[in-house]
Amino acid sequence: MGLYFLYPYVRTKVRNDLNGGKDMKGYTVESGYMGYVNGEYMLFASEMDYEDYMEK
Repeated sequence: MGLYFLYPYVRTKVRNDLNGGKDMKGYTVESGYMGYVNGEYMLFASEMDYEDYMEK
């Protein structure tokens, strides 16, 4: 069960490394994905939405 909760973090960490070290971090919540933006967390519909937002 612990690996299930660790997986989103590991996936985000790997993508962060591949994106040139952008400060991308977050976690899954019941209503979507909380992504770290400009020093605070914002709610996104999914992790993919967060990644798209950070790429811009």
